[in-house]
Amino acid sequence: MQKKCIFFVNTAFFLVKMNLIFAAFSAILLLACSDSPTSSDSLASSADEKIESSSGSTPLPGGNSAKSIYDAKKQTLTDGRDGHVYKTFSFDNRVWMAENLNYNYNIYSAKSTCLHNDTANCLKNGRSYTWSAAMDSMGIFSIGGKGCGVSRCRNITGTIRGVCPEGWHLPNFEEWNELSYAMKAEGLDVDFYAWNRSTEIADLENANLGSVFWTSRNYEGNVIALYENGDISFFRTLYLEGSYPVRCVMNYDEKDVSPKSDRKIVFGTLKDSRDGRVYKTVDIGDQTWMAENLKYEYPQVPSEKTSCFRDDPANCDSLGRLYEWRAAVDSAMVFSEDAKECRSNNTCILKHVVSGICPEGWRIPRVADFLKLAETVGGSDVAGQVLKGRVGWNYEGRGYDLYGFNALPYDSLGKTSFWTSDVSHSEISYHAIAYGLSALSPRSGFFEEYIFDKLPIRCLKYSKADFDSTSLYIRDESLYDPEAHTLTDLRDNKVYRTTTIGDQIWMAENLTFNYNWGWAKSHCVDYYGKCEDKGRYYSLGTAMDSIGLFSDDAKGCSMHACEKSERVRGVCPKGWHLPDTTEWNKLIKNAGGGWYAGNALKSVNSCWRAETVGTDSLGFSAIPSGYMSIYGVAYNTCELAKFFTSDVAVDSVYSVLLDARYGISFSVDTYYPREMSVRCVKDDD
Repeated sequence: MQKKCIFFVNTAFFLVKMNLIFAAFSAILLLACSDSPTSSDSLASSADEKIESSSGSTPLPGGNSAKSIYDAKKQTLTDGRDGHVYKTFSFDNRVWMAENLNYNYNIYSAKSTCLHNDTANCLKNGRSYTWSAAMDSMGIFSIGGKGCGVSRCRNITGTIRGVCPEGWHLPNFEEWNELSYAMKAEGLDVDFYAWNRSTEIADLENANLGSVFWTSRNYEGNVIALYENGDISFFRTLYLEGSYPVRCVMNYDEKDVSPKSDRKIVFGTLKDSRDGRVYKTVDIGDQTWMAENLKYEYPQVPSEKTSCFRDDPANCDSLGRLYEWRAAVDSAMVFSEDAKECRSNNTCILKHVVSGICPEGWRIPRVADFLKLAETVGGSDVAGQVLKGRVGWNYEGRGYDLYGFNALPYDSLGKTSFWTSDVSHSEISYHAIAYGLSALSPRSGFFEEYIFDKLPIRCLKYSKADFDSTSLYIRDESLYDPEAHTLTDLRDNKVYRTTTIGDQIWMAENLTFNYNWGWAKSHCVDYYGKCEDKGRYYSLGTAMDSIGLFSDDAKGCSMHACEKSERVRGVCPKGWHLPDTTEWNKLIKNAGGGWYAGNALKSVNSCWRAETVGTDSLGFSAIPSGYMSIYGVAYNTCELAKFFTSDVAVDSVYSVLLDARYGISFSVDTYYPREMSVRCVKDDD
């Protein structure tokens, strides 16, 4: 009987290689012949110096052993199926592969590939797998992912071995969150960018995504994969038809490795005199927040509605009420006139602080307040993880609740977003800005939400700073060193070179400040997130700081003509501003004008065409960064540089064009979604 089973196994392998229709049937015979069933739930203790895990000596397709060996001293994993040796790394109770999997799995639509079908590229970068291959949809190694094709396998639970070696498995959401948190908060030295450029290699259409890896879960018809881009990591939904690499995690004894709070959490209480409800509050840094969502039922004003999640009153008790944005800011003026312009005007400009629907002495947070909260708890890369509660989150997306904020999801998709009092000034009408957390990411961020959507509210206690400050951003200062010719932007501690041209002092590098909340976004010029060399692209509203985060110089300005100050700070560091056409003209004149100015201002060491490389005689060092379209595609890199001015006309903005062939000139841009670079000039003393 043993010989017959071996015959069936070898026959199955032969048929798979020949791509015949009987391969699936042979694979079933293969499983039936095993001495013991293959399981993805077998555990391997990371405490052992060497760990062997096997489902027995039954050979797999190709006649290779199923054993895998983990050597803790050498930090290596040997895959017994093909003998491939992988580097590993460990933290807490987790052991991860430090290289992409290179096991050749190819059965019909469950495929793995090498770049250009060259095995040398697989040895260098590992293989890219379809979803069905990553999950072992044929059930060759385990039944956990059997049958997982493009439109199947929702609500997957438990450990899924997939295509991983015996004793290892595909990571789930929680394991990716653990890793990302350890990288950002605990300083775990993991560089996915250096390990893997496989999206550039295996999926050229998504080359700008960075490093993307399969997980063992799918969500709304897509798979959530890790996106690693410089210092930013988050989850992204990708179509199952794609082909992406795999990293495996060693099976482990169940152990909660999530951190516990090592600080004293100071709770308090707030009684809302309007309805007698008592709320828990919490001090985080120098802010005092409600530690639960507002439950007050706004007076029934038809245009400002509130409700309970799924219209169930029990959800109002447990999760708080959901409010339209105009209800949140009290546009009906039931309690104050802070938002009196907002009842019939969706693009209203609000006061610096807005009480809104909050209890007396409390207010609706601004974007800057949530920025401050995120910085206090470790930065936006980990804020989601530490602010989310430990229970209630779907998709293995629970948080650590290290500060007592205890954010809970208000919908079935595993996310929550809190209203801010900041209205959007994008080209899209009827939107405001919300601060969001998701089960699928350790990060936090800002989103543009439709004002008639219903979101929860967390109120913030008024402080003295609310009445004597026009901007609440953390450490909004800069340092200029005239001897070293440097500018230090203390918002992110970035140091820029500067140059003096005539009586003007200019930044000699493109701005890299990460301005990203709501619709107002910036993007790295380099697809792979290396902003340091080429700076960022900014939309007009972002360049002008139309949200009014740092100043009111151009608050509410977008592509349409608007009232603005004579000098607009915009996104620039404090003490610097966005130059207007007059200041650019002065620079051009001091640089020799026209073609001569262009030659003098262009950098020497960049990708300018060889015949048009500049002399950089004035130290301005303009690089050909091009611009970004509405579709997120960079154009004309190595051909031209485009810089915003602060001059806006009706449906247009003036920009400065530095061309590889024609020197420097002004252009009028009417295509509002276009994003460009920013150079700042120092304020007059």
